[in-house]
Amino acid sequence: MPTVARSQNLPIRSRAGSQRTSRNSTPSTNASSSATSRKRRAAPSNQQAKRRRQLTSSQNSDSNSDQEPVVEIEAPLPEDFKKEFGIPRDQYIHDAVLLASIPEWPIPAPTLASENEESLDEDDVAPPPFIFSAYAGGVTPPRPKPKPRIQHRPQRTLIPKPKPKIKKASLMGMPTEVREGIYRHILVSHKPIPVYDGWKRVYERERPGLDTRILCVNKRINLEATGVLYRENTFLYRLRDAPGPSHQMVGAQQLAAVDDYHPGRASKTRKHEKGTINVDKFGEDFRYLTIQADHNRHSAQTQEFMLEAIKTFAKFPSKMNVHTLQIVISPQYENGTFTFVNFFQQGSALIAALKGIACEKIVIKVWNKFLNEGEGPVRSEISLPLQYLRFAKHRKLQQLSCHSGGKEPLDLFRGDTRMQSFRMAGIRWCNWQLAELEYKVLQACRKHVREPAAQTDGQNANDASDDDFGHDDEEAFEWFVEDETDGNSEDGGDEDSEFEPN
Repeated sequence: MPTVARSQNLPIRSRAGSQRTSRNSTPSTNASSSATSRKRRAAPSNQQAKRRRQLTSSQNSDSNSDQEPVVEIEAPLPEDFKKEFGIPRDQYIHDAVLLASIPEWPIPAPTLASENEESLDEDDVAPPPFIFSAYAGGVTPPRPKPKPRIQHRPQRTLIPKPKPKIKKASLMGMPTEVREGIYRHILVSHKPIPVYDGWKRVYERERPGLDTRILCVNKRINLEATGVLYRENTFLYRLRDAPGPSHQMVGAQQLAAVDDYHPGRASKTRKHEKGTINVDKFGEDFRYLTIQADHNRHSAQTQEFMLEAIKTFAKFPSKMNVHTLQIVISPQYENGTFTFVNFFQQGSALIAALKGIACEKIVIKVWNKFLNEGEGPVRSEISLPLQYLRFAKHRKLQQLSCHSGGKEPLDLFRGDTRMQSFRMAGIRWCNWQLAELEYKVLQACRKHVREPAAQTDGQNANDASDDDFGHDDEEAFEWFVEDETDGNSEDGGDEDSEFEPN
């Protein structure tokens, strides 16, 4: 195929096209023209095809008339498509025609800044704002990091926390119940404490070995420990000595009548001796008392000693709170009678003193050591509950306070007839028990001795005629005798069966 040089046939148009391109050879126009040419080559329309036909027909007619040589356009080679910027535009005539048809727009001249206006540098111009695209999937713009705010706070002075005060372990820091347990361990004896001279002195040879130095620590411990010392110990009074100078005998009738006592008069005149028990001060704390009489001390003087010992707690009935009073005797059978039985005769001074003490319970222990050579039961106990006598004591005290103008607490059941009748029935029952006490002691002694039949019948007849005690009177009230035996008793008969413990 014959080839003709391109410079001979297309010098003018190619130059014209090059001039046009050089005039409009700005980056933006070149880029736009290349983009439009690519689009037009990619998708040629019907109008472009018609223009090509018209150009070819016009060229043929011109060539025929002017007799110019025929221009042949070669098809692009495959290597042309591998170039960096594609196929050159100058190879196509229609591109040159299209570029020639585009009007030439004047290039605006740059405006000069006036003297008054300030020139803006690129550093002063803010970058364009970022516009988030709604179609960008999963792309979130980075958020600017907040700048830390500097806050000038006043300096705080660190105040050290006070350390908690830890109390040291001490006796007074313990609960009251624990302290009382400690007092019991130190001041309570497992045996009775023997005393004499009106419950004031303790036998030197038979001291219980209690360490009373804890009473000298302070006032509070002295107050707490003193109550434990006197309330929970049993004090034993032995009828071996005569009344000391600290006590003077008082008439039996004056002792029996509770309303004749005047509390507080004798205690003011007496002086307390060192090393003794101040009964006037601590007598209200005594709870358990025991009075013991030996087997060979059953005279009238011994009876007065017993009366004097009971009188110590009977003269202040409003202050004393004796719970249990025990009387221990060891009777003997002499000349057809039993010793110590006459101590408990009805209407005697001892019975009156027992009414005045108004304790909760009276227990009489009859030992069998000197009866029937110690055979049979070891002892017998006679228990008399006398708690109702406290009603009589309070009634007498209220009568005395009303006459003297005192302010004693009134009885809450003063107008209750049913309660008053119940109390009077209890007082009568206690008086009946004390009236029958002689007969009970006599029966307890007979239980340990087997007398001849004739002597026993005569003694029973005399007792029945003198005391007016019979089986009917015995069944009218309740009383019992408690036995403690080491073995089987040889005593028998109806008398033993009548006085078995309930």
